[in-house]
Amino acid sequence: MAKVTNLTLRHKTLYKLFVRNFSKEGTFKAILPELPRLKELGVDIILLESIFPTTDIKTADNLKGNPLVVKNYSEIDPEYGTIDDFQELVDQIHKMGMQVMINLQLFHLAKDSELVTKHPEYFMHNPQGELISRINIYDTSYDLDYTNPKLWDYLIENLKYWAKFVDGFAANHAQLVRPEFWSSARAEVEDVHPYFYWLASTLPLSILSKLQKLSIPYWSEGELFQNFDVVDQFPFPFAATRYYKGKMSLDNLVASMNYRELMMPTTYVTMRSLEYEELPRFATLVKPGNELENWTAMAFFQKGMASLAMGQEFGVTEYFDFRSAAPMDWTVKQDLTTLISRLSRIKKREVCKSGYYAIMPSGDNIVVMSYHYYNQHLFGVFKLKDDGLTHEVELAIVNGEYTNQISGEVYQVNNGRMVLGDKPVIISYEGDMILPVYFKEEGK
Repeated sequence: MAKVTNLTLRHKTLYKLFVRNFSKEGTFKAILPELPRLKELGVDIILLESIFPTTDIKTADNLKGNPLVVKNYSEIDPEYGTIDDFQELVDQIHKMGMQVMINLQLFHLAKDSELVTKHPEYFMHNPQGELISRINIYDTSYDLDYTNPKLWDYLIENLKYWAKFVDGFAANHAQLVRPEFWSSARAEVEDVHPYFYWLASTLPLSILSKLQKLSIPYWSEGELFQNFDVVDQFPFPFAATRYYKGKMSLDNLVASMNYRELMMPTTYVTMRSLEYEELPRFATLVKPGNELENWTAMAFFQKGMASLAMGQEFGVTEYFDFRSAAPMDWTVKQDLTTLISRLSRIKKREVCKSGYYAIMPSGDNIVVMSYHYYNQHLFGVFKLKDDGLTHEVELAIVNGEYTNQISGEVYQVNNGRMVLGDKPVIISYEGDMILPVYFKEEGK
């Protein structure tokens, strides 16, 4: 929700891919044949998770070096192809009416970066003068020192260069970089590429807890929103897992989601993800079939930008290790492409961008999500645990027949209630109604 954030980002579907795991070849050129399929899927933005030279340092956990630990920001990793190959990929994405973003890891650089010897002043040091990494999740890198203005110059010049190619940056661990840097970088990139997108990923709660224990400062989500158009919030996949495993009630899950909505500025945009690369594939958590369809539909229906991890459209269950060069197993477990394509189109309605948004629990396993914009109303009803039973769900709309925008099936509403089976349902209603209130005063 930076000052110039375009709220049409709430209409968008983003697709994340790791270049070297996306195909057997692991190259930019190998992505080209898949672009028509991604366009048909409803993808608006393709996020390339890494394009820069990857560290050569190998550990037991990093079989070919972590692609999110890079040596520099000034060149393409030669394993992916040449700068001309990258330009061709970007051009083809643009020709198909999609946009492209690249991932940035600007809080650290690989220990085998030539900048370690050429510019050790770019890095943080301990009192003994040794280069350091403050958190041990990356033992192959050193943290960058943002008190050094020359580091800012180096980074911003590189960002301006890549902004000539792409339409946005996605910054992991943005909470570990000073907000003043993001503000300066955004202003200078704007001169090169107006209407550029900036996406920040929040840190998982486990890492934030570790940072607090170590008295390492980090910036809040609110501070990120000052400089970023979209913030990717990791807590949801973790909360969804806790709910599904019975460690959190649906009431508490919904209350936490509504609380976040109330605390956000009206112009915020959040990226909604079911998957996080450090977790098992979401399709391994829930039952295949109806459950996976309901969770996928619910994730898309949430307010904000929808996000897909590569393979999610096929219900892929095999975990791919992005730290290795092994290609992902594309075996189709459940083809969700038609569902996702329809959800992507539904998401582009004005009510999903500008409407009042509410989430209500219905029983223990059903969630009712809704948008309300003047007399336009859109309801999503999703059963998150498949019990094989039908349930009556309160919608408080006039009696009549309503078409499921996903399947075309007709549902009957009587006395303001709809009978729900096991499939996800999205229906539209035009008219007056009393809007749902998800938090009420105690005793009322």
